[in-house]
Amino acid sequence: MPTLPEVPEYEEENDYTNYFTLLSNRNGPYNSYGYSYAGYIERQIRMYPIMMYTLVQCIPCERAKHVLAVSYRDVSSHFLELGGDEEWQRQLKVDLQRITGALTFPYIFLCGTYIGGLLQEL
Repeated sequence: MPTLPEVPEYEEENDYTNYFTLLSNRNGPYNSYGYSYAGYIERQIRMYPIMMYTLVQCIPCERAKHVLAVSYRDVSSHFLELGGDEEWQRQLKVDLQRITGALTFPYIFLCGTYIGGLLQEL
């Protein structure tokens, strides 16, 4: 049975670049679905003050989007809504789970930091 290379410990920093690099390199840039989207996710969450990954027909996702639209309308935000079963969407979900440690949608990032997905966080 092949052994995986040891993963260096992540040290808390203000800059999350090393954390995402560590995650994307854990099994190389590729994994079971093919390409890793960790770098793509990192760029998106740095680009927008609020970045939210949602699912189609997801009640918690719709509620979170509504709260943002009503309470934070002056803040630039971006949503990526996943609704299909394409390979890239499955892989993006896997990478979101790896990055955040959470299993459920929505994934909400505020100024590059994952804050969870519950409305209580907003």
